[in-house]
Amino acid sequence: MSIIKFILFTSFLFLTFSMKLDSDFKKDAHWTFYTKFCFDKSSTHYGNFTWDVVVNHDAYQWAFYDDNSNSWPAVYDSNENCNTKVSKALATSYIDTFIPGYYEFFDQSRPRFWYFALANCQNDQLDMTYVDIHIWNPEASKWNKEFSCNEQGLVALFLVFMIFFLILLIIYSIAAIKIYKKDSLHALARLFLLTIYLQTLGLIAIFAHFAAYAKDGKGSFGLRVFGELLEVVSAVLLMFFVLLVAKGWLISRNFITRKKILFGVIVVLLLLYIAMHIVGYATMNRATTTYIWETVPGIIILCFRVLIMIWFIFEIIRTFKFEEDPDKKRFYKLFGFIFSVWFLCLPVIVIIASIISATYREKTATALILVFEMVFYSILIYLMWPSRTDKFFKIRLYGTEETMTLSSNQTAERAFDEL
Repeated sequence: MSIIKFILFTSFLFLTFSMKLDSDFKKDAHWTFYTKFCFDKSSTHYGNFTWDVVVNHDAYQWAFYDDNSNSWPAVYDSNENCNTKVSKALATSYIDTFIPGYYEFFDQSRPRFWYFALANCQNDQLDMTYVDIHIWNPEASKWNKEFSCNEQGLVALFLVFMIFFLILLIIYSIAAIKIYKKDSLHALARLFLLTIYLQTLGLIAIFAHFAAYAKDGKGSFGLRVFGELLEVVSAVLLMFFVLLVAKGWLISRNFITRKKILFGVIVVLLLLYIAMHIVGYATMNRATTTYIWETVPGIIILCFRVLIMIWFIFEIIRTFKFEEDPDKKRFYKLFGFIFSVWFLCLPVIVIIASIISATYREKTATALILVFEMVFYSILIYLMWPSRTDKFFKIRLYGTEETMTLSSNQTAERAFDEL
C-alpha cells in the first residue's frame, strides 16, 4: 500500500508541475517562441499548420523559422527588436481572431525543424485569451502524421516493447506462483517481480498516450506522466535490487551492510529522477533542447549513476571475497560483470545520441534504452528464476555445518516487510 500511495502522490506532483508546459511562453514580450515541429522530407507538400487564436489586439502574427544557421539560431536569444526578428522570418502569417488560420509548408529536401514564434510588435505584451494549434505531417503514415519527425515511430516502438515486457511478466509471474505454492519464493525474487510489474505498467501507459496522440494529435498527457513515473520507480527499485545483491543480502548474509548509506543513495537517486522530470521539464528550454537527458538534472543523474557503479563494484568484490561457496562465487562474478555493463549503458547511450542529428536523437536514445532494458531484464529473469534462487540463496553459518534457508514465504514476507 505504501508504494501505491507514493505513486499516486508523486503522479499528482508530476501532473501539477508539468501542466504548465502546454502553453508556456513569455507574455511580457513583443516576440516569443511558442513551439517547434520537425516536418519530414517531401518532394511537394510536407507540412500543415492550423490555428484558432483569440486575441485582444490587432497586429498579431506568426513568424516561421527553420533550423538553418542563418534562421532560428541567428534570431533566438539575439538582442534585435521585434520588427527585425520578424523581418528575418522565412514566412509570416497574420492572426485574425474571428477566422481560424491555415498555412502550408512546401519544398522540403530533408527532415527539418520549424520554429513558431508569436509576435505583436505594436504592443507591450502578448495578450491572448485562447490558443489552439494543430501541426502535422500530411504525407506520413496514419500512425505517424501527427508526430514531429523526431518522434515518428515511437508508437510502434512502445507497442513492441510493451508486448515483450508483458510476455516477460507473464512468464516470471507463472514461475513465481508455482514456487510460492511450494513455500520458497525468495524476498529478492519478490522485489524483482515488483520492478517488472511497474516497468510493464509504465510502458502500457506511455503506449496508450502515444496511440491516442496518433489519432487526435493531443493524446493523454496524464497517462504519459503516470507512465514515466512508473518507469522512474521501477528504475530506482531495480537499482536498489542490484545493490542488495551486490551486498549479498539473503544470499551470503541475513542483514544489510551499511544500510543507512544504501537507503540514503536510493533516496537521493529517487529525488534526482523526480527533479529531472519536474524541474527538468519545467525549466527545459524547448527552443534549444531536444530531450530530457540534455537538462542539468539529467546530466547529474548520469554522473551519479557512474558513482553508484563504482560503489556496486566495490560491494560485490567485498561480498565475493566473503563468500566461500563456489556456486555463489560464480554467481557474483557473472552478476558483477553483467551489471557493471548495465550501469554504463545509459551514459554511453546518451553520449551516442548527443552526436546524432536532433531529428533522430530522441527516438534513437529511446530505442537503445528500451533494447538494453529488454536484454538486462531477460538476463535477470534467467539469473533470478525461482528454482535458481532456491539453489543460491541459502546462507551457510560459517564455522558450523548448519545452513539457513531464507527462501520460505514466511521468511521472505518478513524480510520484504522489513525492507
